[in-house]
Amino acid sequence: MKSDNNPESLNKALDLAVESGASEESVEYFMATQLFTKDMNREIFFKFTTAESRLLWLKRWCQQKKLY
Repeated sequence: MKSDNNPESLNKALDLAVESGASEESVEYFMATQLFTKDMNREIFFKFTTAESRLLWLKRWCQQKKLY
């Protein structure tokens, strides 16, 4: 398994979060910055095939962590 300390993978995941609708000012983007410190979470995020499903996944994390 790749190291959690992979800036290229982290940057790719954050860019993909923005492309999926999580603006940098949003709570979803904040959640992404927390989740994507772990390689496993980045890999899960990369498995989603649509922007909508990626954004929904981030929103569900926000709900679970009571950020809404």
